[in-house]
Amino acid sequence: MSKTASFDIETYCPIEELTEEELEYLKGRRDYASQEEFYRDTAVNPYVSLLVSFSFFFLEEGRAYVFYMGEEDQRETLSEKYGEKPIELVYTSISIRDGLFSAERRLLEMLWEGLRVVDTLLTFHGRDFDMEFVKIRTIIHELYPPEFHRYLHPKGVNHIDLKDTLRAGRNNYSLNFISKRLGLPMDKGDMDGSRIREVFLRGEYRRVAEYNLRDALLTGMIYERVRKYLYHEHVLEMVKSAGFFNAKDLIEYALDRNLISGKETSMLIDLCKGKKELGPTDRQMEFLRSLVKDSEPELRDVCGLLGYDTLYRIVKSTEEEEIT
Repeated sequence: MSKTASFDIETYCPIEELTEEELEYLKGRRDYASQEEFYRDTAVNPYVSLLVSFSFFFLEEGRAYVFYMGEEDQRETLSEKYGEKPIELVYTSISIRDGLFSAERRLLEMLWEGLRVVDTLLTFHGRDFDMEFVKIRTIIHELYPPEFHRYLHPKGVNHIDLKDTLRAGRNNYSLNFISKRLGLPMDKGDMDGSRIREVFLRGEYRRVAEYNLRDALLTGMIYERVRKYLYHEHVLEMVKSAGFFNAKDLIEYALDRNLISGKETSMLIDLCKGKKELGPTDRQMEFLRSLVKDSEPELRDVCGLLGYDTLYRIVKSTEEEEIT
């Protein structure tokens, strides 16, 4: 069973630890209207800020996890109901007694471990912020998790950034605003991202975690509300309605009827095995045919790689065969 998880992070900049040279450099990169604006900017800069909390909400399981910096190592499980949906909440705090940098390393290791079981990643502004921040912090800690390239160079990995989906022209709207306009059964309360610094400095670590967790929950709820409008979900339902419930049948059917282009064949080969130098297109198709017999790619991934026109031709072909 594929796992779909919404994801969110919170960050904090220990600005007092920056040198005068570093502060001058950062302040000189743009004109800041106030000290508060400068603090907000540095808080999302992965070169000087830390990951202090991250959360996953696994939609199929109805379970959410938040990992965050706290006074001591501790785990707590709660259950809450949002509208008609009961959700199990698992809080895991990571001790900062050995320093923030050490605690962040542990968080990053847990984060990448969590990503290993995710098939579809849901974020809100995650493509340009969350995953980019995680990338730089991972490099700084010299970690090299197996999933690093899978998620930061996502070929065949399903990452849906709902901020892009819900953009209206050039206008972007906040997660909280959109959730309210969609009538979701929760909001972010009186907390917002600009207050993370002051809350963290006061040692209110659980409050940071709760705020972080709400963002992941809202992202997941928005996805459930709009999923039928997303391309991958639409084509997945379209091919299933034509009788294809696994990728192997879909690929073999399309190959038998010459419905896949040479480029799409190459991408499917990459999905099944990885890059390999081949000759003409017909050799590629034969190679793909042999590969798909011994592999089990996800139908969702195959639908994401094939063009809409190709999937439409496959579905129409099944309809024409039924008529004849």
